[in-house]
Amino acid sequence: MVLPLHLFCNAYNCNTYADDTNLFVSAKTMNELESKANSLLLNLDSWLKANKLHLNIDKTCYSVFSPNKIPVPTVTIKINDIKITCVKECKYLGVIINDELK
Repeated sequence: MVLPLHLFCNAYNCNTYADDTNLFVSAKTMNELESKANSLLLNLDSWLKANKLHLNIDKTCYSVFSPNKIPVPTVTIKINDIKITCVKECKYLGVIINDELK
């Protein structure tokens, strides 16, 4: 049985509003963060395929938020072996959020 999206989001840390969805992953190390994010996206991809949906990869991006001001090392986040773009800022529900949460 395939979970409805709201149950999928309850199982993981994500927010949805209309056709916008944000996934949140936290970890103590960058390697752990990369692993958790890619695992989550693998599960999301399975959910999308089971529901005959697809992700618009051109509109998909990620940001890394760090509690300190040091530069964050690059992580490789993929879905279907396609790299997702890391951005310094993104627009969500009309609000521009940057990687410093300003």
